[in-house]
Amino acid sequence: MRGSTVEIVILSLSSVKSFFLKNFKLLIMRPVFFVKVFFLIVLLSIISCEDKDYEITSINPIKLPEVSEVFRIEEGVYSEAFVVDSFIIMTSLNSLDGEIKRIHVYNKENLQLITKFGTVGLASFELPSISPLTSIQNSDNLLFYDFKTWNLKTINLDRFLLDGNIANAISSMPLDRNLFGSINLLILNDHKYAGIYRRDALEGKGMFYIYDTQKQEKNMIAFRPKVKVEKNYLRMLYTGYLSVNNPKEIIFFATTYFDQVLFYDFEGNLLKQHVFSPLKKPLLSRQSDSPEFPGSYIYASEVISTSQYFFFERLGTKSKEHISPQLLIFTWDGLLVKSFEFPVDQNRFFYDEEFGNLYTLETGDEENDPHIIVRKYKIGDYLHTNHIE
Repeated sequence: MRGSTVEIVILSLSSVKSFFLKNFKLLIMRPVFFVKVFFLIVLLSIISCEDKDYEITSINPIKLPEVSEVFRIEEGVYSEAFVVDSFIIMTSLNSLDGEIKRIHVYNKENLQLITKFGTVGLASFELPSISPLTSIQNSDNLLFYDFKTWNLKTINLDRFLLDGNIANAISSMPLDRNLFGSINLLILNDHKYAGIYRRDALEGKGMFYIYDTQKQEKNMIAFRPKVKVEKNYLRMLYTGYLSVNNPKEIIFFATTYFDQVLFYDFEGNLLKQHVFSPLKKPLLSRQSDSPEFPGSYIYASEVISTSQYFFFERLGTKSKEHISPQLLIFTWDGLLVKSFEFPVDQNRFFYDEEFGNLYTLETGDEENDPHIIVRKYKIGDYLHTNHIE
């Protein structure tokens, strides 16, 4: 049956009264039939309570303030961007000027390039393919994992800026073998990691894991909501985006195909759930070798974290539709502080907590006029008020 469980339950429960009125004599005369119907109603009630165990969080997005500044960058095509002290750090998968340097450092006041480093190679001081381990970077070290060599790379930015020698500023350490193959890997503390390993979902284990390197134990976070699908769909169905606030010991997970965000503690206990529209099973396709969800909504696009806030880009788009995205901003206690209408053309965004500036990145014509446009919006005053949506 193609309808979602919630829809089936609502239909069934709404028909219970009329069913009893029409079949009262049959129920009295056939006890076995009565017992079967009774258990069916109990089962439907249980399923209904489980699937509807949430409230819809209303969203009232407002327009972003006018762009305060626009910058043009010629140096690279960026996969990540974040603020560290007075710098904006951008990680690059490739370069627009032909010289591949993985990490570019900009002055956050004027977005002038200060330096770039991180050549491609397998030496301990090289960076063949990197991703930040956490969005909340500290001022002493930049933390990355290299998913080509599967090493943890720690870079002392101040030391590198002082003498320009990356070999003296970078250290490399192999990651635990049980983390191999993970995406969206996060450091929780000195012995715990969180991440997504898609085979776990494929095998029906859960959405993401929390791994304790001391105990060598992996705690799988259960699927939420639970829907019945063939296992080969699970890998994509429960994909999403993780982020973490280390001091508060909170993990945030935004699911791609379910319109929700979830807050967990470091033990994997659910602390809070926000649902923005009824949770329904996406449409499934058997037309290709890999699982697809044609015509389904795609909700989570990108997440970033700061010490005070969590930013979540909610798309709400279908495969052949384009609806204006929204930027939802939460406190780490799970309160929705503000929601904005978000530019359609932006590719990445990041936030400077010190000055309350939101930056969006837009990629230009890579063939004829390769460049990056960075737009700055002053939104800090919207977040520092006591108003909660």
